Amino acid sequence: MLEAIAAGEDDPEKLAQMARKGLRKKLPQLRLVLERRIRDHHRFLLRQLLEELSFAERKIHEIDQRIQQCVCRLIGSSALLFVLHLTDINVGRFGCASYVIVT
Repeated sequence: MLEAIAAGEDDPEKLAQMARKGLRKKLPQLRLVLERRIRDHHRFLLRQLLEELSFAERKIHEIDQRIQQCVCRLIGSSALLFVLHLTDINVGRFGCASYVIVT
């Protein structure tokens, strides 16, 4: 719904139909709120926020990939296995070709 608003959609009915979960129970109120209340500056700011969110999601993915690479390289380290054991982490979730599950 937010992406549609940012892209210029202004039909309250169409926007309300995009609602998910708890908002679905409040479609009449949502339609009312969406009627002629969204201005160009709202769309501009919303686009900016969506771009920031997308950037943050990409960075999180990159960091996650880097962590996975580092863990896979260190998987044979007894210190790492001890830490993983203490934190009860299944190293298999890191997707290494060969991994050890500490019990």
